[in-house]
Amino acid sequence: MADCDLIRCAAHNLADWHDASLRALGLPTVTTENWWTTTRTAPAIYNSAISVGRGASNQAAVDELGHLLRSSNATWVSVCDSFATFDLGGLGLQRVGTAPWYARPPGRVTVASRPDGIVIRRVANQDELRQFERAILIAFTLPFSVEPFALHSPAILDDPAMHVLAGWCDGHLVSTSMAYEAAGVLGIYGIGTIPKFRGRGFARAMTETALAICPELPVTLQPTQAAAPMYRALGFAPIGTYALWRR
Repeated sequence: MADCDLIRCAAHNLADWHDASLRALGLPTVTTENWWTTTRTAPAIYNSAISVGRGASNQAAVDELGHLLRSSNATWVSVCDSFATFDLGGLGLQRVGTAPWYARPPGRVTVASRPDGIVIRRVANQDELRQFERAILIAFTLPFSVEPFALHSPAILDDPAMHVLAGWCDGHLVSTSMAYEAAGVLGIYGIGTIPKFRGRGFARAMTETALAICPELPVTLQPTQAAAPMYRALGFAPIGTYALWRR
């Protein structure tokens, strides 16, 4: 699959993961040929809008996003321009940076050895999901607290395309990952480990477990700069650039 096609699939997967997550939280969404958006203020781990139309770099698409945002009551706006083609400054948004998309071709990953002390399994119930949310907040040092299930509704556990994985050590949920099957790819999200348990290979183990879910599919993700070397070691490579805009 060509890189441009992979980015299109990655953008749709990202939008579908958002759509499933936010609809489970009871937040309405809108999807057009060019955009996925939510019409309410979403938790800050999510985007408010994602571009999904490849080549939609014309003013009509920008105007459409402006209309969608004006129709929303969101008090915080974050837009992922999946192809880094838009100038959204006229909508009162500021471009906060660009970052790479990464992808890995289909195929099983060779696991040399699993680090000692971690047990990885799917999140199975509401109590585990509550602990998963808490680990997300700590792992990503998010500067806010939330009520249980404000980030992830228990309803996502019933979605067959959604895979919520937890790494346990000494009886504590210490590492997280999510994977979503959509648009012909497996999108990986939320790889994180709480600080006390870092440096032990847990993030890589969480990624390897996610990769094993659908080895027949290409895999896409948006890596942090710090995590990029780990993903390259697992066979990922950059395929393009996205831009983030915020207000």
